[in-house]
Amino acid sequence: MFKNFSFLNLKLVDVLEANGFREPTKIQTETIKKFNRDIVVQSQTGSGKTLAYLIPIANYLYIRSSSMSSIISLIVAPTRELALQIQKVADMLNLSSICFIGGEDATKLENIKIEASVVIGTPGIINFIVKNHHKDFQKIKYLILDEADRLLSLNFETQIKSIISHIPRQNRITGFFSATINENVRKLAKQTINFIEIIIDEILPSNLVLKYMITQPEHKLNILMNLIEKNKKVIVFFNTCLEVDYFYQLINKKIFDNKLIKIHGKMKQSDRCEIFKEVIDCDKFVLLCTDVISRGIDIKNIDLVVHFDIPKESSSIIHRSGRTARNNQVGESILFLMENESKYVKYLKIKEKLKDEEIVEIKTHLPAKDIFDQTEIEDENLNVKAFVSYLRSYKEHLANFVLNIKELNMESQLKLFKLKKMPIFKEFKRSFKK
Repeated sequence: MFKNFSFLNLKLVDVLEANGFREPTKIQTETIKKFNRDIVVQSQTGSGKTLAYLIPIANYLYIRSSSMSSIISLIVAPTRELALQIQKVADMLNLSSICFIGGEDATKLENIKIEASVVIGTPGIINFIVKNHHKDFQKIKYLILDEADRLLSLNFETQIKSIISHIPRQNRITGFFSATINENVRKLAKQTINFIEIIIDEILPSNLVLKYMITQPEHKLNILMNLIEKNKKVIVFFNTCLEVDYFYQLINKKIFDNKLIKIHGKMKQSDRCEIFKEVIDCDKFVLLCTDVISRGIDIKNIDLVVHFDIPKESSSIIHRSGRTARNNQVGESILFLMENESKYVKYLKIKEKLKDEEIVEIKTHLPAKDIFDQTEIEDENLNVKAFVSYLRSYKEHLANFVLNIKELNMESQLKLFKLKKMPIFKEFKRSFKK
């Protein structure tokens, strides 16, 4: 129990218990005890990493509340949604915080007076603020990089290094947190901090087995509908925003019981925030999305995660799958593969260090007929745009040595996108030459 940590302020323990947090998770226990020096923490999605670093920060502030008037913690997150969620948890702990996620006027930011102990935000704007308010960040005690591998994979490395360089090293404790710690994160950590590494071995929740099924592209949608009917809360991941838009319009013609919701990175931030709130409050939904919510975002009791496409990075399958079967809950994660993609399973096992029993094949049960056979959508060109975006993402896939665009069953792929013939475009002319 949290009250068993003798060094935790009793008021903080009371706040935690009042919000239903009595027993620390494994990663919280390990981190809270050791967060008196730089750390690199790997633990699965949903294991409680946010509280793992916010509790030591809160404890520091609770003990010194009467004398603290400066910024003592800076938290950097890869997405706006995650930054806002971190602030929500900070608010729960009664911490004085401010969140910067972009969209603010640069002149206002240059002149802003920051009156908060905890500053949270995304890399670009945080880098701008730290540079322009250098003096305000001289007493930082805790520097946190949340979803550290994602920060680096999204090409934020320059901003991250700049942020770190502007925060005085003396007395600073730095934490790198993520569900997967890769060599890029370790390399940056070695360059900037003297750390101990905490690794929690479970890649996936202990009660979750990643399942995959091999099918033709044209059958994917009907199989998905069968899966949706059996579950209350479903998240379906696609690789492109246009796919999300297209399949949203298509599925919206058929779905009845579950509320259909979509979210992706090209939507306005205000809309994304409203949608996120809607998802949290909804008890029966199908959420179509890109990797914008694959990490960090806390949506409880997900019954099923479907990977409609193979994500660009294999680690995304782990993060996405971590949305379900959290805290001993029941849940499923299913990866759709096409016949030309069967060798990806071996690649995934090696890349993500999955045991044979952690990823298993399940058989495909096809419906008697295509329920979308005569379905039409409002935007008659959206299927072409979505199809092209899919091909582009496939061609640019990081595992393109395993996933060869020339091996796609193009006839079946066209049927999935309700296209009667191949669109004419120069970009892929060489890829499909006979």
